[in-house]
Amino acid sequence: MSDEQHNPFQSPEAEQAPQMQLNVDADVQKKFKQQLQALVALWVIIGFLAIGVGVFVLFFQDLQAMDEAERTTLQITAAVSIVLNSIWFIAAIAAAKRKIWGMYLGLVMSYISLITLVLSLNVCMIILFIFVIIQGHRVIKWAKTARQVEPE
Repeated sequence: MSDEQHNPFQSPEAEQAPQMQLNVDADVQKKFKQQLQALVALWVIIGFLAIGVGVFVLFFQDLQAMDEAERTTLQITAAVSIVLNSIWFIAAIAAAKRKIWGMYLGLVMSYISLITLVLSLNVCMIILFIFVIIQGHRVIKWAKTARQVEPE
């Protein structure tokens, strides 16, 4: 008996229903994986560098040469930088594990950074972060298309 023959036990609706394609286009999956890896790598690099600068300022810089107000301001700024960039690093790890909340959190951190860069008028970094944000939105779009991430 051949596999192509009609199955008498199959419901009539199943015969007429179109087959759903569970596999997404291989090109979309490939683009998603490549773009996600690039975005995660960038977020990890940014997180590590900023955490490193914060740790250096807190523990290895000669703060005794500064007056009390400057020292306190620098210590608070470094501590906030360490905390925020640790969150960014966690978001990058979650995004690498294809968790949608990690992608959104990393994107929020990118927007926060863009705001601070605009306030400090750092043009080169503003341009870089605009591309990072665009990349983040593209990855989220592909993630939703490819359903490669955990549902919200």
